[in-house]
Amino acid sequence: MRTLFPVVLAALCVFVHTLPVSGQAAQPVVRILLSGDSTVCNYKQDAPQRGWGQMLGQFFNNNVSITNLAVSGTSTKTFRTLGYWDKLLAQLKPGDYVMCQFGHNDSHDKGKPESTDAGTEYQANLKKFIDEVKGRGANIVLVTPMHRGIFGKDGKMSQELLPYAEAMKKVAKENNVALIDLYTASGEYMEKTGSENIDPVFCGVKNDRTHFSENGALIMAEFVAKGFVAAKYPLAEYLKLNAGIKKTD
Repeated sequence: MRTLFPVVLAALCVFVHTLPVSGQAAQPVVRILLSGDSTVCNYKQDAPQRGWGQMLGQFFNNNVSITNLAVSGTSTKTFRTLGYWDKLLAQLKPGDYVMCQFGHNDSHDKGKPESTDAGTEYQANLKKFIDEVKGRGANIVLVTPMHRGIFGKDGKMSQELLPYAEAMKKVAKENNVALIDLYTASGEYMEKTGSENIDPVFCGVKNDRTHFSENGALIMAEFVAKGFVAAKYPLAEYLKLNAGIKKTD
């Protein structure tokens, strides 16, 4: 019996070592990397603005990790020329998901360094993003730019970003990649809310109707989350849309 004791003790040690640690969190199995502009990026806690990328994690369960690499002021051109796209690619692994929303700064006046033409350069830039993500064995989801909260006298939303939303839809279709139409969802919501009631959606800085308050960013993030459901996209299975999420209608 004495000769068996060391063997039994060793076996018990191996068994105990392989038991899961109580309370240890499971590692995320899905990684999402966000690229975009100031309507997507993270802000400091004391800032009045919030990007929808900052709020998106509230809609996913613990199997998903989100890295927000969006940068204020960037376009499909300058996100690359300023080195931010290379930073994203350096972190990208096969099977990851990249979400891409640009258009606001692309639409700036011609001659500005961030400006692109919706019919040519903007589409070429998106196509290059797609090719490079796919080439690394990862997945890309295009997100059309949301409306600015600008209304005409007829109560309808301004359409200065429509060429970029339509161009992104065209690129997504031609390259067989997923698309979430935040442009349409945000426009319908803002028109329904109305110009006289829309201010709380935005950050409250002067007459800024581009950048969102925390509540506004949460609304945009929910539209993005619901877009996965509408498209029956694989990421939809990780959403928690029925877990007390704020209603937008």
